[in-house]
Amino acid sequence: MQAPTLTKAEFARLAGATPSSITRICRSALKDAWNGHRIDLTHPSVDKYLTSRDVKNPCSARQRPRPAPPPIIISAPAQEPATSNQSSIAVIKPELMAFADMTLRAVLEIYGTESALKDWLTATKTIEEIEEKRLRNAERRGELVSRDLVKKGIIDVVNETHLKMLTDGSKSIANDLCAMVLAGVEPQKIEVAVSDRLTKFIAPGKARMLRALQNA
Repeated sequence: MQAPTLTKAEFARLAGATPSSITRICRSALKDAWNGHRIDLTHPSVDKYLTSRDVKNPCSARQRPRPAPPPIIISAPAQEPATSNQSSIAVIKPELMAFADMTLRAVLEIYGTESALKDWLTATKTIEEIEEKRLRNAERRGELVSRDLVKKGIIDVVNETHLKMLTDGSKSIANDLCAMVLAGVEPQKIEVAVSDRLTKFIAPGKARMLRALQNA
């Protein structure tokens, strides 16, 4: 069977590193495991590197019988319902998260049996379901807001406010300044006048953003 390999991007996700750092290390510590296109997971240097990052090489598990996977508990016991500050979702092991980031081809190269692939698919499905529940719980607790709310209620309002200040605001403020300077108005009074004019542009935008957040 062909030795299991991963691309740099896939290996970076497995190791919990950035793709740029993997590119650098392929020129040094992993140069013997790098064939110019993919990284050989069976090479000793890969084991050494992953061990240094406290990450298990999934390929090494193929060399010995795999124990039956322990059950993954999703919900907490019924007699202890979760509160707003307590999650009902169990912690997922880091090695399962590494599997979720791998491509199907990479998993097939490492786990070539039907039962092993089924374990991976089950783990991936469980991770996705738990992540979805966490997001829903966080949204209910008010810890998350929708992208649409941020765009329409915050970003669009800020952009419109800035545009008005740079067009109508700059013209009106310039005219007022010229008139006040020609009239010999004191600098302190000019500063107050400019501040008041800017407030007239900013205040409506702030009010719109507050209403959007309150109505969310």
